[in-house]
Amino acid sequence: MAHMIWRAAVTVPAALGVPVSVACMAVGWPADNPMGFVIAPAILAVMTLSGISILLLAGGLDQGGWALRAAMLTLGLSTLAYPCLMALAAAGIGGGGVLFAAGIGHWIPLTMVNLLPILAISTVTRRSRRAGIGLLLLLATVAVLVPALGEESLALLGSAAWLGGFAIPVLASWPLVRGTGAETRRRAIICGLASVVPVIIIGFCMMLGAAEMALDIAGLGVSALMVGFSLCAAGTALLVRAATRRAPSWLLRRRIILASLAVLLALVTLIAGIGVGLAVLASSGSAAALPAAVLTTAVVGLGSALLHRWAARQIDPRDELESELAALGDASGHRQLALQQVLRKVTGDPGLQLVVRAGDGAWLDADGRQVTPAAGAVVLDGSEGRALAGCTTARARHRLAGLGDCSRLSAAAVLETSIEREAARADGAAIAERQRLSRDLHDGVQAHLLGIALNLQLSGQLLSDPGARILVGETVGAMRQVVDQIRALGAGRVPATLASEGLGAALAQLVEPLDGVCQQGELHRRHPVEVETTAYFVACEAVANAVKHSGAQRIALTVEESRDALILTVSDDGSGGADLRLGAGLRGITERVAACGGLLTVRDGTPRGTVVEASLPSGMP
Repeated sequence: MAHMIWRAAVTVPAALGVPVSVACMAVGWPADNPMGFVIAPAILAVMTLSGISILLLAGGLDQGGWALRAAMLTLGLSTLAYPCLMALAAAGIGGGGVLFAAGIGHWIPLTMVNLLPILAISTVTRRSRRAGIGLLLLLATVAVLVPALGEESLALLGSAAWLGGFAIPVLASWPLVRGTGAETRRRAIICGLASVVPVIIIGFCMMLGAAEMALDIAGLGVSALMVGFSLCAAGTALLVRAATRRAPSWLLRRRIILASLAVLLALVTLIAGIGVGLAVLASSGSAAALPAAVLTTAVVGLGSALLHRWAARQIDPRDELESELAALGDASGHRQLALQQVLRKVTGDPGLQLVVRAGDGAWLDADGRQVTPAAGAVVLDGSEGRALAGCTTARARHRLAGLGDCSRLSAAAVLETSIEREAARADGAAIAERQRLSRDLHDGVQAHLLGIALNLQLSGQLLSDPGARILVGETVGAMRQVVDQIRALGAGRVPATLASEGLGAALAQLVEPLDGVCQQGELHRRHPVEVETTAYFVACEAVANAVKHSGAQRIALTVEESRDALILTVSDDGSGGADLRLGAGLRGITERVAACGGLLTVRDGTPRGTVVEASLPSGMP
């Protein structure tokens, strides 16, 4: 019922406005009318259509309280009434009351144009701006009442109050942009765009005033002012409706927002430059007008460019996160810690804790400790659910929830942490297995062989034949060498899967928990132990380097086999630039491959990335 009443309140004036405006435009407008100027019927028609369009836009409001609806309705009615009042006053109809109303007819719509962006951003961000609204209404009241007292000093005060009121929407709107996220931030920026429109109106008015003094274009200036005022009022209403309506508007698209901001800032720059140039021309002559206009345009244009660049980063909060991450530089090996630091800065929550889930299901904090996620933690990577941020404040939690899916930013941290977790688990398992094997060998085979060697050595001392004693001594030495070899084998770190199921199963187990790493190719037979072991360690080192140093999003691990060779290739789409001469890891696997009789090559990929290829000789078993 309330919605129907509201629709009637805006549609009835819009429908009646057409015949009433036509009737007012039809009355006589003599050249020597009390208004002091003549406006063509076409200009009056533009003003009338602007008022009607504002009323129609007001009818589409589906969010906001009574204050926003009342302000939009008042803007539409006052914009529609303004040309009618001027036409009646010019024709001498209505006496002094109509003439007074026509003289201050711009006051109400301009006040509403200033008020609407503040009410809209309060609706969008759910943060009241009562102080800004009160100050705006106070300055508007001072501006219209004080000059009526007739004192020149008070008139200057009223003008200063009027000009100050146009800065309030900008100061009240833009600071709230940083406290929002996702679509809410886009809506807040639209409100910020609406706050710039009043600045354009007053700047355009001042520019036309300077043009009248410098170029004597009074009639043309009034007509241009009326058109500019009407279009800006309708534009403000359009932006406010787009920002506050429940359904997403086409104006919320990133390109549209940036294009709209660019147009508004270009108008501000152009008006400022031309206005200053005309003002200098009217006061000081033509010599200084051009340099003043150029300097003003350069200064305002630079500020506009900086504001546009800042807004481009703010439209999508994830862009802000990316820029903050980029500012930290190469965070290889500490990506989770770097992302946590950026999230703390963006949300203003120094206690925020970022945890990621490794391949084994364990949740790890930025220090690598296994933890339990905090209750109510915000999921950063959408449906994946492998990166959570625990916040200490409701505002930070709301801010993070507004970011939406940040899997593009958290994927590197999740992948790196998972690989480090798997590497730590593999190292721990290898150490435990090596210790067990070493104990078994020490307590079993080694002790037995050493016992046999000792018995042979003692028995050899009883032999009288020198040749036999030499032969026994050589046998004892050979057995001690075997013991040393067994000890060396016990110190190796070969995964159990590699030993029992072969290289293919071991590689599959390596890449299974890692997102962004895929295995290609299949092995149909077993290869010599040293070949499989070497290939496995090449894969481990190359994948680890790609994750930690290249910034790759996709890593491919490919194995191919022929009758006499096994070829393992690890390629990524990262930054490239790997060098065999740098890093102990690459040098180590190069020596291991060479010891196996193979060849390791490292080259840049096409069009980017790194390719590590190991060719290992492997004849048929």
